[in-house]
Amino acid sequence: MVHSLSWKLSGALLLVVVVSLGLMVYLTNATTTREFNQYFMGGMMGGMLNATQQEFLNRINSSLWTAALMAAGAALLLGFVLTRQITKPVFALTAGASKIAGGELSHRVSIDSRDELGTLAQSFNEMAGSLEKAEQSRKRLIADIAHELRTPLTIIEGTINGIIDGVFTPDQEHLGSIKEQTTLLTRLIGDLRDLSLADSGQLKLELAPTDVVALARRKLTQIEPAARQKKIELKLQSHGGLPDVNVDSARMEQVLANLLTNAIRHTSEGGKITVAISKLDKDGTHHPSLLISVADTGEGIAPEHLPYVFERFYRVESSRSRGEGGVGLGLAIVKQMVEAHGGKVWAESEAGKGATFYITLPLSQS
Repeated sequence: MVHSLSWKLSGALLLVVVVSLGLMVYLTNATTTREFNQYFMGGMMGGMLNATQQEFLNRINSSLWTAALMAAGAALLLGFVLTRQITKPVFALTAGASKIAGGELSHRVSIDSRDELGTLAQSFNEMAGSLEKAEQSRKRLIADIAHELRTPLTIIEGTINGIIDGVFTPDQEHLGSIKEQTTLLTRLIGDLRDLSLADSGQLKLELAPTDVVALARRKLTQIEPAARQKKIELKLQSHGGLPDVNVDSARMEQVLANLLTNAIRHTSEGGKITVAISKLDKDGTHHPSLLISVADTGEGIAPEHLPYVFERFYRVESSRSRGEGGVGLGLAIVKQMVEAHGGKVWAESEAGKGATFYITLPLSQS
């Protein structure tokens, strides 16, 4: 208890009061006695004070010490009240920190002061809110991963048990189903690993000057069979003389593949997907950059869903179902990969009018 902030502040205040009053009483007493002696003893024989005069000096000294003690008591009482006002928010913050450490992430401190302690309390509540949001995201992520792993594992287990029990024959159809689900699991684990590396800043990029137009043309050629099945037209628009960009070509190829796969998944039969590449003299950072856009004529994204499309495992239930092949990681990977290159990514869309995803890559790094 004696080491608490309240006792330290009270003790410091008391020490200041005692020293100040003691010094004041001493100086006042010395000055009063000297002046009194000079005034009265000038006309007295032998330089001695009589009993009445001495009693007068003693009463002055006594009054001074009494006043000093009363002032010290009042100062101590006032100091205690002020100390409580100062330490009460500190104790509230300490208790709040203990509750946060104990897992009560919804706890907030209520401090209305407009001083530094009020600012500290506001920062504390913001920190607690961020921790609570992060914990909710962690729990949701674990639940989503468990869900995504459960479905293929259930299919694999059911197929294998059926083969063992003689219900299924180990033919190409059933073995192909197992192979398809293991491929899905491998891709899911790889995507999660990439996201984890990007989050921790450990995603290694093998940067080299890259012709992004040629890279986009190659990805469009690779994805053409899937587009042909839905009679989707693929188009590439680019300006001549575009400079190479210093990127990891494999990672950027993955970005384009994810965006194009997403576009095909959400574009109706007979639709159109356009990849456009151009140079921006200035972006938000006032540096030249390369702008890549992937636009489709699909169902679009409703405004309430648009801010969340780059979150992990986020899917608009009406369209992003497992049956269409999406697990909700493709766009999250796009965001992490682009930002790892120092670029930006965003989406613009209206429900029923298609969606356009934009990427900017800085040219100053090339």
